[in-house]
Amino acid sequence: PPASASAAPRHSILTARGQLGVLIVDKDLTLKDVKLAAQTGDGKLLSAELSGMTPEAKPMRISITPGKAGPVKTGPGKAGPTNPAISTDIRDVIIEIADAGAAAAPFLPDGMIRGGSGRIEGVWNLDPTRTSKLSLVVDDVRLAKAPALAQLFSLASLTGLADTLSGDGVGFKQISGIFTIKDGRLFIENGRAAGAAMGFTLRGLVDFSKESLDLEGVLVPSYGLNSFIGNAPVVGNVLTSRKGEGVFGMNFRLRGPFEKARASINPLSALTPGILRRIFQPGKKTPKEFLEDGPAAE
Repeated sequence: PPASASAAPRHSILTARGQLGVLIVDKDLTLKDVKLAAQTGDGKLLSAELSGMTPEAKPMRISITPGKAGPVKTGPGKAGPTNPAISTDIRDVIIEIADAGAAAAPFLPDGMIRGGSGRIEGVWNLDPTRTSKLSLVVDDVRLAKAPALAQLFSLASLTGLADTLSGDGVGFKQISGIFTIKDGRLFIENGRAAGAAMGFTLRGLVDFSKESLDLEGVLVPSYGLNSFIGNAPVVGNVLTSRKGEGVFGMNFRLRGPFEKARASINPLSALTPGILRRIFQPGKKTPKEFLEDGPAAE
C-alpha cells in the first residue's frame, strides 16, 4: 500500500562500484583502466574513490571522505548504514597526480602546465556558498604559453625567460600554495614557485564568475643564487622579507579579465632588499575581505 503522507522519510545509501576501460573526463583529459567506488545519501555525495591512468600511463587518484563531523541522528533511529544523513557538507579531499600537465588540461590553456607530479589536499564544502580550503604542491613542473607571465618577464627586462615561455617553458622545482574557495571565487595564499632561473610568490583573488583576477607578488630572478644568499645564517634573515622572496626581487601585480590581464612592476622595489620591499607593496586584504569584496576596482 502507498505510504501515508505523515510517514517518516526513509534515508538510504546508494553504493556504486565499477571498472571502466576508458573514462572521458573532458575533451582534454581521458583516463584509462579506471576503478571507481562511490556512496551517496540524501542526494549528497558521501564518499568516493577513483583511480586511473593518463594517456601517458601516469596514475591519478582521487579520494573523498566524510568530514570529521560524520553521520549524526536526524530522524527516527540512529545514524548508520540505513540512516546516513550527514550533519555537515564538509568532505576531506585528497588528489594525487603523477602528471600535473594532464590533470590541468581541462582547466588551463593547452600546454600551459607540462609534466610535474603533485598532491592536492584539504577540506571541500558541498555548499558552494560556504568556504572550502585546499593546499597544493607540485614538483618538477614547467610553465609555458602563459601570456601574463611573459608580460611580467618582459617588464622586468627578462626577455630570455619570456622567449623560453613560448618554447619549452620555464622549469620550477616546486610550486605550492593554499587556496580558499567560495561562491566561484578562489583566493590564493602563500603561493610560491621555485626554480633555478626564476622564482615568485603569489597571493590574491581569481573570480571565475567574472573571469577576472587581482594578484600580487614578488618576482625573483636568478632564484637559485638569490635564495642561497637569503638562506645564509643571520644575514639572510635580515635581508629577506618572507620565505620564497629571496634578497632581491620586484613587486608585481596582475589585474583584469583572464584574457586581457594587465601586468605591472614597481621598478623601485627592485633596488631594495626584501625586508624593505614591503614598503612598495599595496595594502593587504585578508582572504575573507578578498572573497567578500572581489578584485579592486579599476
